Amino acid sequence: MAIICEQIDGNPGHSVTNAIEYIALQLCEQLDIEPQKLILLEHYDTWFCNEEEWNLVDFEKKPPDSAFENPVWKPVTEADWRDFGFRPRRRRAKRRVQPTSSVRLFKR
Repeated sequence: MAIICEQIDGNPGHSVTNAIEYIALQLCEQLDIEPQKLILLEHYDTWFCNEEEWNLVDFEKKPPDSAFENPVWKPVTEADWRDFGFRPRRRRAKRRVQPTSSVRLFKR
């Protein structure tokens, strides 16, 4: 099963990149995916990127032998897209300014 983890503008938490091991574990547990069958694609389409970034994320270690460890990112090629049987969507118009988060901190 292929899953796209997309970094969104205004994300107030950890980046997809910095949380990828945790994300992979949660996807497998919550969607009942065998870790060896997980196809994890990381995507950045944010105001600070000059180009779209699509990367295939693999791990040197996976459950059940260990936790998801030592991620390796590989740019997705045209051949990879053909093998997956789909292609990425077209990019929207480039945003020029940094967005703001919709998350608000309330102080007492």
